[in-house]
Amino acid sequence: MGHATSTARATLKHNIVSRLLYFGFHFSSLNLSAFDLRLASLILRLGVQDSRNPSNPCADKLEKPATIYKSKERERGIRLINHNIWSPLKLKTQEVSGVQLINHFLHAGMIELIDVYQQNLPFIHSGKVSKAAVVLLMGLLGMVYQAKKLLPPETSGAAEHSPVTSSRIRLKDGRYLAYRERGVPKEKAKYKIILVHGLGSSKEMNFLAPQELIDDLGIYFLLFDRAGYGESDPDPKRTVKSEAHDIQELADQLQLGSKFYVIGVSMGSYSTWSCLKYIPNRQNTLFNSSVAFVVPVVNYRWPSLPDSLIREDYRRKLVQWSIRFANFAPGLLYWWVTQKWLPSTSTLERNPIFFNDRDIDILKTISGFAMLTQDKLRERGVFDTLRRDFMLAFGKWEFDPMDLSNPYPQNESSVHIWQGYEDKVVPVQLQRFVSGKLPWIRYHEVPDGGHLIVYYNGVCEAILRALLLGEEQVSYKPCTTKVLP
Repeated sequence: MGHATSTARATLKHNIVSRLLYFGFHFSSLNLSAFDLRLASLILRLGVQDSRNPSNPCADKLEKPATIYKSKERERGIRLINHNIWSPLKLKTQEVSGVQLINHFLHAGMIELIDVYQQNLPFIHSGKVSKAAVVLLMGLLGMVYQAKKLLPPETSGAAEHSPVTSSRIRLKDGRYLAYRERGVPKEKAKYKIILVHGLGSSKEMNFLAPQELIDDLGIYFLLFDRAGYGESDPDPKRTVKSEAHDIQELADQLQLGSKFYVIGVSMGSYSTWSCLKYIPNRQNTLFNSSVAFVVPVVNYRWPSLPDSLIREDYRRKLVQWSIRFANFAPGLLYWWVTQKWLPSTSTLERNPIFFNDRDIDILKTISGFAMLTQDKLRERGVFDTLRRDFMLAFGKWEFDPMDLSNPYPQNESSVHIWQGYEDKVVPVQLQRFVSGKLPWIRYHEVPDGGHLIVYYNGVCEAILRALLLGEEQVSYKPCTTKVLP
């Protein structure tokens, strides 16, 4: 009997999860109220109503609930259950995190939720329940259930099981940082540039500068794997500040001298902001030289960002939900990005929600981002690195970039931001606001550019000419009269 009961319950759970997973994973842009969450859970168990049918051969084999309500108590049974399940909702909405609420639902017990559903079926069918909230929460709870046993352990590195083939330096804390050199030899270079890659990329990133320009100007490029990426060791104590220290130590050990440049691309921009904040302007340090941000991410938690500018930005909600899962439910996030039943990471590729037409054309010609594939994401070291990188970029910083003062008051060097006007990952409105708050930044805008402008013909050359020579192209000056997207 015990084995049959276990089998029946396992079958029942499989049916529930299958139905939950089928519906509503696009919950991140929905602002669910406590009322919607409460009503949504009432039909959480739609998938089990067949199991309660007397004709179901498994129905009699299911274990009975531990608590059997007497007939006179059935009338107030739902109130007792509601008291146990919904007690967190007595708090203010902002005090109840999504993860806490979900875990409370799960621990409250599935049998009780079935009873609530059955007793409230007429109310549910009355149409007073937000169907969107119901469907989306069903999907969310299904994912949580499926992922509870998939918590990923921290590992010793993304390249733990791969032989090291790149040049590396050993940092003061014992970690190794892998790097790659391009362009003219360092000893003959007139300009030395450190390139900081973004999320899912590495020191193998492409920066499409014409070879003729590299040779004529004498440019030396230093690319490196940020902590945990590629063949660099992870940093268990990694912070926004430590990113700047890694760059400084890399430059010192490779003897780049007192004047070099830094270009941060996309997610690699938070490392570059960190340099502006934490590396002092003194001999043999970074800020005797210019800095360029290419489509830099904007952290919605920066205090200076006005609420009117970000309140309705759907990207902000996506980031908020992603941070919550990455922080409180890494197992859920790991399962979601590696499962094959429904599209997850694959939906990013060529998706017009994230890329404009020109970006999509670029994606057809490049190999993509190897670390963002499902095969790579199954490696726990890779997953942990990407998760930590995302949390640092969009988590709470120790400073607000818009409080920074001009690091070059005598105009001895410069800071640049390059942005695509049609960028759907980082909206142009935010970049214009940032550059407006920091008038010492030189702002450039690619008129038909998306998030992948670093792959566009001519853009990398324009970036280098502006950074190294101070040349400005009229075609990349922002058109303030143009209607914002």
